[in-house]
Amino acid sequence: MEITHIKGLATRQGAAGFVENYSKSGLISQPKNINSRGEMKPSILRLFLALGFCVFSICSSVCFGQIDPKNVPQPPTAELKKFDPFLGKYQVSGDYANLPWTGTLEFKKAIKGWYIEKIILVKTEGIDRELRTFATWDKNVQKYRTWGFQTTPTMPDNGGEIRFEGDQMIVELVSSRPDGTKVMFSDRIRVVSKDELELVSLMRVGNGATEKIGSLKCKRISSANVEAGGAAFDVSGSHN
Repeated sequence: MEITHIKGLATRQGAAGFVENYSKSGLISQPKNINSRGEMKPSILRLFLALGFCVFSICSSVCFGQIDPKNVPQPPTAELKKFDPFLGKYQVSGDYANLPWTGTLEFKKAIKGWYIEKIILVKTEGIDRELRTFATWDKNVQKYRTWGFQTTPTMPDNGGEIRFEGDQMIVELVSSRPDGTKVMFSDRIRVVSKDELELVSLMRVGNGATEKIGSLKCKRISSANVEAGGAAFDVSGSHN
C-alpha cells in the first residue's frame, strides 16, 4: 500500500516535489540536494537520469532478444536429436502399482521445436489418467531438464532431469515428503526396436533399495491409424 502511494506522489509531483513532501512526513531525511526554490540540484538530477537509463537498458536487453529479427533465439535442435528414436505415438499396456493399464504414449516436438512433449493417457478401472511433460536442453547447466503436469494436485517438485545411456532414456525426479524424506522416481524408457519401446518405473525412498513399481509395453501406432483415429486409447503411466 505504501509503495503504491509513494509511486503516485512521485508521478504527480515530479522528483523534487516528491522528495520535499516526503521529507516533511518523516519517512525520509531532509533533502540536501534541493535548493531554496524547491528545485533539484543538477548533481542529483543527473543521478536520477542515469538510474532511469540503466533500468531502461536492462528491460530492453531482456525484451529485444525476442523481437530483433537479427537476434532471434534458436531452439537446441542438435541436442534434441537424442529424442528422435522415441518420437511417435504408441499403444501401451502393462501394470503400474499392481493395476492393469491401457492407453497411449506419445513423444513429439513442441513449441516451435524448443521442447519435446510426452503425453501419457491411460485408464484402469475407475481411473482415467493424463500426464504431460516438456523436456529441453538447458545450455546454462548443460543438462536435459523436464517438467511434468498430471491429474493430481499441484506438486511443488514437478521438475526433473533426463539423461541418455545407450538405448535408454532415463527420467529422474526427486520429491520431498512432509517429513523431509527424499523420494526418487525414475522412468527408464528403452528402445526395443524401431516400433517398440519398454517403460519401467522405479522408486527409491531415502537411502533404501530401488523398487520397481510398474512397466509398460509400447507398440508404435502407424501413421495411417493415427490419422484415422484408430488410436482410441489413453496414454501410458509414468511415475507418481
